[in-house]
Amino acid sequence: APRNSGPSALDGILGALLKLLRFLLRAGGMVFDALIMKPLRAFFKYLAKKPVRVLYFLLLLLLIYAIAVNWGVVAGLLGILKLS
Repeated sequence: APRNSGPSALDGILGALLKLLRFLLRAGGMVFDALIMKPLRAFFKYLAKKPVRVLYFLLLLLLIYAIAVNWGVVAGLLGILKLS
């Protein structure tokens, strides 16, 4: 028997899933823009106003990196300070 060449129910389901995926991606992009990109842009504008702020920011990043890399030492020092 020849197969029906019209749209199947599966096509409708797949179309609906694609629409849902497109909606979720678009909504996720808007949320990402609002929560991450806009504050980042504002922060970089704030940094750009005074070059010394860039230096302070880089020093802060360096400090965070140093603490993260040497966390065992930092945790040990904090433990010693708590005991004393």
